[in-house]
Amino acid sequence: MFPLTHALVAQNLVKNDRSRAIIGGVFPDLANVIGLHRDVTHEMGHDFYRFCQENDKDFLDFAQAVISHGANPPGLDYYADQSYQEKEPGYCFQRAVPLVDQVIKTCAIPPQMGLWKAHNFIEMAFDVISVELYPVLPDQFEAALKDEGLLKSCSDLLGRYFHIDGGKVNDAFQKMPKYFCLRDVTPVNLAKKYAVQLKKRHGVLGADPQGIAEVIQEARKIVEEEFSSFLHDAVEKMSRLLLSYPTIKQD
Repeated sequence: MFPLTHALVAQNLVKNDRSRAIIGGVFPDLANVIGLHRDVTHEMGHDFYRFCQENDKDFLDFAQAVISHGANPPGLDYYADQSYQEKEPGYCFQRAVPLVDQVIKTCAIPPQMGLWKAHNFIEMAFDVISVELYPVLPDQFEAALKDEGLLKSCSDLLGRYFHIDGGKVNDAFQKMPKYFCLRDVTPVNLAKKYAVQLKKRHGVLGADPQGIAEVIQEARKIVEEEFSSFLHDAVEKMSRLLLSYPTIKQD
């Protein structure tokens, strides 16, 4: 999923600190920016929780938020990307199939990238609906990124875990507004940011932002009636999962 949906889900699951839930809930998608593979940050949840148990129990709720994002243990991206309702791949890939040809055309990408990128359009549609239903979400996200002390403490902890400079992690968080649409969330604005991502990550210069925006609107029509049921189902499963990762500071 895209950042605002992850932030929404993390806040629903982790009640202790809204900003810390948001920061932890979006972190795994910053893997490429800090020089890590996507799978590393999407499968770090269990080990990172144990790391926090041993090194800083005050951050167990932050570890929960990281788990809420990931694929193993099964957080939101497990259900969105890997498997949903006992079918593979996950929900966003399943629903993206009708969009593949349009995505290939509007993003100016080779056919073999079609379904992979098409699932992003389902994710962007979820961000549009998330903000429509929870208009305060962009303000909450912005507040989290502007909390310098909290961002530094979270980034430093992640730096210690990965044995990298915490400042590099901090910078990755601060660069998020450059690559993700976190305010004025509309299909047009999402499309402009997505074109920037395509250029930065894949060297794609021929993307059509207006065409991309139209495909995002099509994606919204596909998922709008399932938005609440999918997230409710995923959150219910994750709530049970997090019982195995309590925030009680056990000695």
